[in-house]
Amino acid sequence: MSDIKSLLRPDRDFASIAVERAISEIRSGRPVLIRAGRSLAIAVGVEGLDDGAAYLLESLARGRARLALTAPRLKKLGFDRSGPGVIALPLIDVKRIQTLAMDIGARYDAPAAHLSKLDKAAMELVRLSLVAPAVIVVPVAAKSIAGTMLATVDASAIETYRAHQVTELSIVSRAPCRWKVRRRPNSLSSAAARVCATRSPSSSAGPICRSRWRCVCTRPV
Repeated sequence: MSDIKSLLRPDRDFASIAVERAISEIRSGRPVLIRAGRSLAIAVGVEGLDDGAAYLLESLARGRARLALTAPRLKKLGFDRSGPGVIALPLIDVKRIQTLAMDIGARYDAPAAHLSKLDKAAMELVRLSLVAPAVIVVPVAAKSIAGTMLATVDASAIETYRAHQVTELSIVSRAPCRWKVRRRPNSLSSAAARVCATRSPSSSAGPICRSRWRCVCTRPV
């Protein structure tokens, strides 16, 4: 029997696939389960939080939920700190969370603590998802989420995702074009044009597709 993994691109790292699935869930406003060793936490972007989601999370949180925010946002709230942090959420109050995460004139109403490994992974996940950089993190026990369909991802996979993507860069297509660059004498700017290699079937003349020359500004070395 062939390995089921061959149905998914076998050259791909499955940890990266899990991160990409988690990114899709966060962008869709759905919660994601993050694992760090034996510790588990549900992460929900603030943009995906509504009253219904808050009610369900409240039943799991038992007063342990927290709101992770970036350093610039914490400074905006009035904190004097240079790094990101978390604010405790004894109750998952949608209005309070939206105020702390979004409102321009908001001020902090509770102290901020340092991020745990799960908090750092959750913050990196929302950054990768290109959503608002604020996330609710709810620590949970494995038995409390047994049988759920939450997308699950390891914190270590999130942390190494960016570096791993750089090593996975590959050519996916090629265009039959070449570039020409010309520079004016005594100038720091250049002009570039893309010239297609396709020629007219009825003629051996030059390329039939030529783009306009465009300025390409360069900086002095």
